[in-house]
Amino acid sequence: FNALFVSVSERKEPVAIHDISNRPKDFPAGALLRLGPNGASKIDGFLDGDGLLHCVTFPPNPDAPLTYSSAYIETVGRKLEEKKGAKFAGSLGAAPYGLPLLGSVVQNLMNFQIGTKDTCNTALAESGGRLLSLMEQAPPSEIEILKDGRIRTIASKTNLDEAIPASDPVTGGAFSAHGRTCPKTGERIHVSYGSSSKPYARVDIFDQGWKFY
Repeated sequence: FNALFVSVSERKEPVAIHDISNRPKDFPAGALLRLGPNGASKIDGFLDGDGLLHCVTFPPNPDAPLTYSSAYIETVGRKLEEKKGAKFAGSLGAAPYGLPLLGSVVQNLMNFQIGTKDTCNTALAESGGRLLSLMEQAPPSEIEILKDGRIRTIASKTNLDEAIPASDPVTGGAFSAHGRTCPKTGERIHVSYGSSSKPYARVDIFDQGWKFY
């Protein structure tokens, strides 16, 4: 098992980073974020881990300590697992193998009425002050970073004002994790594909703030 993929512990309460001697005085305030999968078993595979967001907060006062925190995205899948005391079968780790993937989807449909888990572990996208945690083939979760560095999930499986069709029984609605921002207009453009129902592909364009055209 590659050491790069070893899981780390969640740390919801921000901790101070006092060694900031090399921080430039004019360094802008804000937060440095890193999202990735975490907590998956060796059997399921690294990519099936839940999204864990790491946050380093730079306060406006250059003499104040930085803080570090990390928190799982509170997705619908995680809430269902906690409620039912069961775990989703991994799907992405089985993707190269047809029968194991199909078996995982069927098992999840029987246990949770959802074929795949919305791990939201792939990418972050911001528009108009709204921050989304994304994964391929599932609706995103909306999150926010508080001033003290704590991470909060605002909404899970958001359909972005009905922009994401919820007709797919396997994923609950497909949305691309690899959209782009137009440098001229600030619009977000996502090319998404569905796995089991029409439209099998679509192009979504959002104004700033994820306002669907």
